[in-house]
Amino acid sequence: MRGKIFFFCTLGLSALLAGWAWNLYAQIERAPEAYLKIAPRDPRAFLLGDYMTLFYDFETVPGVADEDVLYLGENRVLSRQPGGEAVSVRTRGKEYLVPRQYFFQEGTGKKFENARYAAVKLLPGGKMALWGLADENFNLIERSSK
Repeated sequence: MRGKIFFFCTLGLSALLAGWAWNLYAQIERAPEAYLKIAPRDPRAFLLGDYMTLFYDFETVPGVADEDVLYLGENRVLSRQPGGEAVSVRTRGKEYLVPRQYFFQEGTGKKFENARYAAVKLLPGGKMALWGLADENFNLIERSSK
């Protein structure tokens, strides 16, 4: 009897976890895409190991995160300049809570040196999911293969 109870509890928890994961994946898939312009940096400090630390163009302007809104401009690039659709962004103090690191396969860092934009999915509640890196023509840079 105890074995059956344990089995059905485990089965129920597994189904609950699978449903939550599926819901999260579906939410990211349906989310609108936008781009964050990566700020120019010293190329020697741009790539660190198997990940890239990201800093964004809109953060180089003094008074960052005075408001928790960015605006969708031309080519769906987010900036602090009003004019397009307002997008709510989470902040902590004077810092935007945006994706900061992009991880990639060891030995493939060279192809990401030409990245100019971070492709993000805009999620509810001002959250963003980093979807990839893009070049100056908004083409996603492939992660796989060296």
